[in-house]
Amino acid sequence: LLASAALLVPVDRVLFRSGAFATRAEARRALLDGRVSCCTGEEGVAVAIRQNAAHDPSHKLLLDRQPLPPPPPTVVIALHKPQGVLCTRAPEDTSLRRRREGRERSSVYDHLRAHGLRDAAELRCLAPVGRLDADSEGLLLLTNDGTLAQCLLAQGSIEKRYLAAVSPRGAPNASRAQLLQRL
Repeated sequence: LLASAALLVPVDRVLFRSGAFATRAEARRALLDGRVSCCTGEEGVAVAIRQNAAHDPSHKLLLDRQPLPPPPPTVVIALHKPQGVLCTRAPEDTSLRRRREGRERSSVYDHLRAHGLRDAAELRCLAPVGRLDADSEGLLLLTNDGTLAQCLLAQGSIEKRYLAAVSPRGAPNASRAQLLQRL
């Protein structure tokens, strides 16, 4: 029997999450090179996998004819993002913004490192669930579970409330205030 569509995940994502590759692009390259196969059925016959295939979790993936390591456990981190901290992942983005803005800013990943999360593989797999502007502060979730992130970000899935302070100089007129209330 085939797994339900909800359980099927792109093979490149499974390869990436296993830690076998630093990026999904590297995983796709291994698929193109024919290095990835799948054992199906009880005979354990290995079948080559095409690039855009979805992975059925009941089948065993092989990389260079060796079983993949099991995926890491799901991680969810609740972080209070301070004002002035960027939600960017790439260090080059941070450096570019630092130069452009003429001030030193750190990213949420810098904060995680400063508070003891130093495992590069774990940091690499963590993605913010949503964004907060650099000038905003508040709760930011980071996770290595893409399905969880998609569920949390889906429009209407979870009610979100925001508290905004507006200075008198930047106070919105009546029509802008109505627009903000709808958001």
